[in-house]
Amino acid sequence: MANDIFKMVVSGLEVHVGDILALGVTKNALRKLDSSEIYVTPDEMKQALKSHIGPALLSFMSPDMAKKLVSKLIKQLPDGD
Repeated sequence: MANDIFKMVVSGLEVHVGDILALGVTKNALRKLDSSEIYVTPDEMKQALKSHIGPALLSFMSPDMAKKLVSKLIKQLPDGD
């Protein structure tokens, strides 16, 4: 079962890219960091958003919109592990 951090990010992305893409982009980003939707920490998710999810969003929205969405999601994450 996915943890709350994963669910929050996927929910935030769904509005903009749809449920299947939100889930796929987020899972793929976590795999690249050797993490998973079950064990992801806030710090890992922040790294995933900056390094992998943000760049992937450029295929679906403008750079400005992608940057704002990533920033919004990062602010919603709890601090630290």
